[in-house]
Amino acid sequence: MILRKKIVSFFVVVALFSAPLIVTEKAIAETTPVISGEISGVEACIQDICHFAIFLGIFRGIMGTRPALGFFSAAAQHESPIPQLLGETVAITEG
Repeated sequence: MILRKKIVSFFVVVALFSAPLIVTEKAIAETTPVISGEISGVEACIQDICHFAIFLGIFRGIMGTRPALGFFSAAAQHESPIPQLLGETVAITEG
């Protein structure tokens, strides 16, 4: 009987001291996975011919914790002339 009371007392003490630890832990879930990687593509049709600059390419990277591979296409209109030197920019007007 004494052993049984000691065991019950032990579990009561453990429950009382561990309850705050259990309550204070939070479960954090991320609903939007982080996407990182790089895209590589080519200009499939220049703006002077197609009225839009059309680009096609691939994406290689990571979505969340998984490797990912995909394709992309984009169409945009930009100011002319296109930059000739590294570091020059031009405004994208549509797309």
